[in-house]
Amino acid sequence: MIEGAGLGTDVPLDPASRGRDLTPVQRQILGLVLATLAGPGLILADDIDAGADGADRALLWDLIGRLTDRGIAVVVTAREVEAHSPSIVHRLGPPETAVVVGAAADQDTEVNR
Repeated sequence: MIEGAGLGTDVPLDPASRGRDLTPVQRQILGLVLATLAGPGLILADDIDAGADGADRALLWDLIGRLTDRGIAVVVTAREVEAHSPSIVHRLGPPETAVVVGAAADQDTEVNR
């Protein structure tokens, strides 16, 4: 199933595992795999990094990158976005502190409100 989703064999998800035994990160991976089954053009993933440490976040962003390489748009909410992630990040907060960080941008760009 994972290979069919285009995520390769290096994804740490045992097909024999029961859902109740999965870690939060494995649940997110399973969600991404299941979302690909219908051949979507867009996947939405909420709080993708819940319960994830730095290595887990790197894995999740790698998997998301693999999906986008296949032409699937992926929109996620996350608490932490790795600086090297090929993404456009909109940070939410009070208007005076809001910034938009683009993958190609060297610095944060303030949002004029």
